[in-house]
This record gives sequence, structure tokens and C-alpha cells, in this order.
Amino acid sequence: KDLQILIKFLKAWKYFHRFNKEGNALARKEIDEIMKLDDKISFAYTFLGFIYLHDIYYGACDSSIVCFGQATEAARRALSLDENNHKAHQLTGYIFLMRKEYENAINEIKRSIDLNPNCADCYLVLGQTYWSSDRAHDALGYINKAFLLNPKPPSNYYNDLGFVYLFTNEYENAIVAFKKAIAIEPNDIFSHLGLTAVYAMSGREKDAKIVGLDVLKIDPTFSIKKFT
Repeated sequence: KDLQILIKFLKAWKYFHRFNKEGNALARKEIDEIMKLDDKISFAYTFLGFIYLHDIYYGACDSSIVCFGQATEAARRALSLDENNHKAHQLTGYIFLMRKEYENAINEIKRSIDLNPNCADCYLVLGQTYWSSDRAHDALGYINKAFLLNPKPPSNYYNDLGFVYLFTNEYENAIVAFKKAIAIEPNDIFSHLGLTAVYAMSGREKDAKIVGLDVLKIDPTFSIKKFT
């Protein structure tokens, strides 16, 4: 059973990092099957919480409020099973980030780093919290630390780097970062949205429209309301 659970976790991780609606749905299926085998695994609830949060971004929820509540409950359940699960603290920090409770987010993510100083994703989310709260210049050091700990990262690392450069008006660096994200995962909707934004903000309207069409190819039902 343990081997079966491990294989399902690996498959879920791969699907999740496609960073689109279809990949998220496939990841959810694997996590649901893991829970049928063993419903006392803290990390499974943590993973489920992140899936719920991403479903909000992808517009896959009938109600964003319901999905957010489910993510919150998943985080609570994960911590009840293992208070020292650093990923559960990272998830809790991300929930605070989405609620724009930035200091609470920072405290939770720093708790996750205390529990696991080598957690590259934790540093990445800490950086994301800083650039999301209009402190993009403070974010870069944490994101660079994430790259140091994970030198061959998934596409979302380059997305966060791209957004830092976008919000510090370093448009050429942002373009390079988002293109690297797309090279890693061609159907990552976040990187296409970031590249569209930086092209628009740098006056390259034609390029912005081309990449914007790619967003609709990835998700024909896309609406900017999903991401606001």
C-alpha cells in the first residue's frame, strides 16, 4: 500500500505542476484515491488544500468561497494530524496571503522555514507574499534563495521571478523569466498571463495580443474575473 500511495503522490505532483485546470483535476483524482487508501496522511490534506486554492484561480469552483473554505479546512486537518508538517504551515500562510493578511502569512511561512530550512517552495511563497504586498524589492532575495535550494525548479519559480521584475519595472528581465516558465511548462496559464501583462505594460501591444490568444487556447473559458 505504501508504494501505491507514493506512486499516486508522484503522479499528483506532476499533474499539479502543469498549472492549468485539467492538470489540477487529475491531481485531485490521485489525492482522492490516496485518501481512500489512508485518510490519516497529513500531507495529503495539505496537497488537497493547494488544489482547492488553485481551483479558485482556474475558475473550476462552483463557488470560490466554498473552495476557499475547503482549503482552510484541509489546512486545519493537516495540522491536526501533524503540527510539524512544514507544508501545512506553508499552505496556511498561502491562505492568509489570499486573504491579504500579509503579516500573518509571513509568520506562518517563516514557521514552515523554521521546521524545514531547506524548503525551497516556502522561500518562494515568502517572496510571493512580499511582492503581493507591494514590497517587490524585498521579495527578490527570498526567491533567489528558493532557486538556490531548487536549481531545477518547476515553472512557477520563474513566474514569481517574472512578477517581481514586472512590479519593479524591469520588463526585459520579466520577459526572460516568463519565457523560461513557458519553456518548462507550455500550458502553464500563469506564465502566459504574466507575459501578456509585461508586454502590455512595456508598450508591446501586438505581442500582448498574441500571448493573450495563447491563454484562450489553454483555457477557452478563461475570464480575467477568475484572477481578480
